[in-house]
Amino acid sequence: MTYAQVVVDFPQRWADQLFTYEVPEGVGPGRAVLVPFGARQLRGYIASLSEAAPAEVEIKPILEVLGEEPVWPLEMIELAGWMCELYACTLVDAFQAVVPPTVVRRLIKPPKARKRKSAEQGLGEISRVHQLNESQRAALAQMQQPGTLLLEGVTGSGKTEVYLSAVERVLALGQSAIVLVPEVSLTPQAIDRYQGRLGEQVAVLHSRLSDAERTAQWLSLRRGQARLALGTRSAIFAPLENIGLIVLDEEHDQSYKQDSSPRYHARQVASWRAVRHGCPLVLGSATPCLESFVAARSGRYRHALMTERAARQQLPGVELIDLRRHRLRGRDDLSTPMVNALRATVGAGQQAVLLYNRRGFARYLQCPDCGKVVHCPHCSISLTVHRNPFELQCHYCGHRQAVLDSCRDCGSVALRECGSGTEKLFEEVRQKLPEARVLRMDRDTTGGVTGHADILRTFAQGGADVLLGTQMVSKGLDFPNVTLVGVVGADQGLHVPDFRAAERVLQLLTQVAGRAGRGELAGRVLMQAADADHPVFSYVRRHDYAGFLEEEIETRKALLYPPFARLARLIVSGEEEELVEASARQAAAWVLERYQGILLLGPSACPLEKIQGFYRWHFLLKGKQVKELAEILRNALRQCKRSSKVRWAADIDPQSIL
Repeated sequence: MTYAQVVVDFPQRWADQLFTYEVPEGVGPGRAVLVPFGARQLRGYIASLSEAAPAEVEIKPILEVLGEEPVWPLEMIELAGWMCELYACTLVDAFQAVVPPTVVRRLIKPPKARKRKSAEQGLGEISRVHQLNESQRAALAQMQQPGTLLLEGVTGSGKTEVYLSAVERVLALGQSAIVLVPEVSLTPQAIDRYQGRLGEQVAVLHSRLSDAERTAQWLSLRRGQARLALGTRSAIFAPLENIGLIVLDEEHDQSYKQDSSPRYHARQVASWRAVRHGCPLVLGSATPCLESFVAARSGRYRHALMTERAARQQLPGVELIDLRRHRLRGRDDLSTPMVNALRATVGAGQQAVLLYNRRGFARYLQCPDCGKVVHCPHCSISLTVHRNPFELQCHYCGHRQAVLDSCRDCGSVALRECGSGTEKLFEEVRQKLPEARVLRMDRDTTGGVTGHADILRTFAQGGADVLLGTQMVSKGLDFPNVTLVGVVGADQGLHVPDFRAAERVLQLLTQVAGRAGRGELAGRVLMQAADADHPVFSYVRRHDYAGFLEEEIETRKALLYPPFARLARLIVSGEEEELVEASARQAAAWVLERYQGILLLGPSACPLEKIQGFYRWHFLLKGKQVKELAEILRNALRQCKRSSKVRWAADIDPQSIL
């Protein structure tokens, strides 16, 4: 008799184990099945087979085998098991990460075939083959060896052309490849470049695809019809065999970290797959994260440098507009030097990119009489004022409500909109530059599968003079006619309670500065800041990102922060604040009692104490070995007294502690 070890799709921590069932002959690992589970009938996933059954346990048979073929390749089953160990997540969460539930459902019960018009996701640009320069050829040569390579190249140095050449070589050898970009906004230009060179060998995977499109792309990879998976974070799970190359472009980007269970980092998953396939893993960036920089300097990663732009253009000059000297008028967000620069650029028939990393029209609504700010009823955050539609929105839970006409505390009708965002800045640019054609690119304007592509296509074809947006416009985009980049609120984010705050602001500023001067004309960058004396600005003006990292290394080493220690975070949440606090304190006490050598910070309320109606407490663990930290959190999750009213979440190597 053959028995199957089955992961049962039941979202409770106590059910996080393999259950044994009798399996029909010829049914192997990776198949979806229907199994009896107490009084229920639930879907399950076969993880492995054995000839022996557990003693003194009644073994029930599988009720039904679902679908016509295995859903999980063997590699994905092994990967799910590794993720459970490293990220202290459940087997169900890991299995659903490596193959999305929407794909599983369509493989088990395919829908009726319908003709659907394929959405145009690219920009329609023509992909051209460029002759590699000396530094590009040197980088390409290093990408032929197994192991991890940090490809550090200044903005505009032609890293994408190197990736393309490497992918072409791999596909010519009969192998497959994965190329990741951090955000959906970067996929349109990437699609043009890769499909323009490689045609139907490219499959695209990202969150904006419909269920049918995602399944079709997944199957084309699984069946070998496409051999390059191009997409965002989850494309790292592409069902490819014989992988010859994995690339993470903009490897520093925080978007590569999943913020819900399993809280994996695409860089770590990519490393696991690269080792399994014995292929190169390329981490590319103009602003690599400190962890990767130190790994390269210590010899754990190979390191390739590209210090000049591909066409020998000069890096743009960076000028700082000190708002203590150039004071803004009234509720304006643009200083006089910024307006003059935009006007001159548009007048010369050139284009500008304007970054303001804040959505909405006004940051919050406040009563000037009693001082109260209108907050989200579900989160510890103020509601943002939007004008189109005219309403208050929470950017954490999605709550929406009408704009108040009077204060709910004192009755005053003099409510005031404070602060600003991209929506208000868009209005100001159009008012001060009526001759300019302006596009706005943020989460509110990029809905649908082609939302990003439609905006970028218009800009690429010269249909607009100014592209204004959030961090979406800051990286990866290549428009030769952009000669001016402006940054509003350049010091925004420097004083967030996070040890990575300065690094992230410098990465953002360096990346967006690199959008200027990529064509024949020189580029110029203007950055407005109220805290203009902050040391970050001296580095960005000198284009000295490496100098910042050298100084930051000493700070991290002194405070024992990554990469000189590993972090793990346990987050406890629930609707009853006292119960959440008590549970967090209980878990922290349990850890300290059993692991006396561990360094524990907290417990305390999270900086964002309440999100989506749930109060949140957390504590941090510091240690040298990430496996030890993961084991501690797994044991805490299993052993601590649990309540159905409290949620627990482990976060290994957290990228945010808010």
